[in-house]
Amino acid sequence: GLDIFEVIDAAKTKPFGFEAYYPGPGIGGHCIPIDPFYLTWKAREFGIHTRFIELAGEINASMPQYVVDKLVEALNRAGKPLNGARVLVLGVAYKRDMDDMRESPSVFVMERLRDWGATVYDCFGMTEISMLAAEGPSRQGFRIWTDRAIFEVLDPDTGKPVPDGEAGHLVSTALFGNNGAPFLRWDSGDIVIMNPAGGDDGAFSVFPTMRHAHRTAGFFKLRGVNVNHQEFEDMMFGHRSVNDFKLELIGDAAGLEHLRVSVEPRRGADAAALREDLERRTKETFELSPDIVILEPGVLAGEFESSVKAPRFIDRRR
Repeated sequence: GLDIFEVIDAAKTKPFGFEAYYPGPGIGGHCIPIDPFYLTWKAREFGIHTRFIELAGEINASMPQYVVDKLVEALNRAGKPLNGARVLVLGVAYKRDMDDMRESPSVFVMERLRDWGATVYDCFGMTEISMLAAEGPSRQGFRIWTDRAIFEVLDPDTGKPVPDGEAGHLVSTALFGNNGAPFLRWDSGDIVIMNPAGGDDGAFSVFPTMRHAHRTAGFFKLRGVNVNHQEFEDMMFGHRSVNDFKLELIGDAAGLEHLRVSVEPRRGADAAALREDLERRTKETFELSPDIVILEPGVLAGEFESSVKAPRFIDRRR
């Protein structure tokens, strides 16, 4: 019968050595959801089992689904189904007073709401700059926030701006942000089509619209098959049990080539079922049979932490 907020309010009257932490929809950011599991993985090398870290991770990972369940209950009490509901989600960043949405539980909540049939608007951002655009009610494309960054759509061959309505590379320069390194004229690899402001999105009509054409993330050619990086990435991150992955092209001494996909499952995922499903999806999509390697949480974070962009696609053929 205790009110958790009253307990926290009482505890924070202590004048020193106390930091108030409040219940939330989950954890996010580049630190808490990832780094403790890097420690767990490292500890296992020395025969240490960090059960408390893993248990905390399981509880935190279950919170976004708990939020969705509570919303369904609240709507049911009001006699309204979630299917067809219009839900406003405020606070997409992983914590207040910042614009970083890495690993944000809000993203999972929005995905589940869409699965239940709720109307949820899409958004667009980059790790390098953060949130940059969102859909409006007209769904004419992303309303790209030109007060957040300077955006250019350039011809990839000449480096010159393309006319409105034509496809080109999206190049961005952040006007402000909380990243230590500034990103000046960052070519993200996105090929987009930009159109002038206008339309039927109310106050947001002052911003131009942007649509993705596709992404120039490159490709591998293996045994005559083109493996488009973005298509492969979409397939992997489209699977709810995948937390992160790395794709490597391997060539052995006999000259045979094959795909090796290293995967970090989300906490609580069935690793055997995930391996089987990814093998099937890769075979159906690319007509290739990969070697799926299931990793402990935190392994890829340890590899990626020194890179601005995670090196998910590596050609190791000689």
